[in-house]
Amino acid sequence: MDQFDRTDTYGTTSGWIGSINTGSGVAAGYSQSIQKLESLRVGIWNIPDGQIDRVKTSYGNVELTDGANLEAIGTIGQIRANAPALENTVQSLEQDRSLPTRR
Repeated sequence: MDQFDRTDTYGTTSGWIGSINTGSGVAAGYSQSIQKLESLRVGIWNIPDGQIDRVKTSYGNVELTDGANLEAIGTIGQIRANAPALENTVQSLEQDRSLPTRR
């Protein structure tokens, strides 16, 4: 399987690209390529009461999306990293299957 490769114009995607190819360093690679969601801390109290729940839900959605992205990148990276070994195993099985059997 070919390696996923893209440009890294601003130095923010190399960790992500490495992770999508290997399944390792996912959290660090992902963090390098996104703008971290900061806590509202005191700022939440400046939001009108009718909007606080919407803001909290929006934050929760971003957190869930980040988690899903991390898991997906890790899984895809592990699949890509294991692809050569899997391909060799399948080829060996195909060769074994083509050998004549003794009866």
